[in-house]
Amino acid sequence: SETLGAERHPENRRIHALEVGALIVDGRLQVRFSYSRDQLRRETAQNWAETYLEELRQVLQHCLSSEAGGYSPSDFEEAGLDEEELEELMEELDENWDAE
Repeated sequence: SETLGAERHPENRRIHALEVGALIVDGRLQVRFSYSRDQLRRETAQNWAETYLEELRQVLQHCLSSEAGGYSPSDFEEAGLDEEELEELMEELDENWDAE
């Protein structure tokens, strides 16, 4: 609910024409785009932001689909499993499930 303030002093030069910053706040992704008005038109920066948003939606749609195929270690952060350990566990669960 509070602003973070300026990301840089107004006299500092921008390294990139477009900058993207992202963080998670209260379990929600917040993405902020900033751009150099000297290097980009507003419409160009907005187009990039909209493209980013559309690509992000497609990634989320894929991850939530039944075709995504399985889990990743980030789905079980509390367990502290790496990719190989998760694969072994899933194979074991599949074998036990099939045996019943």
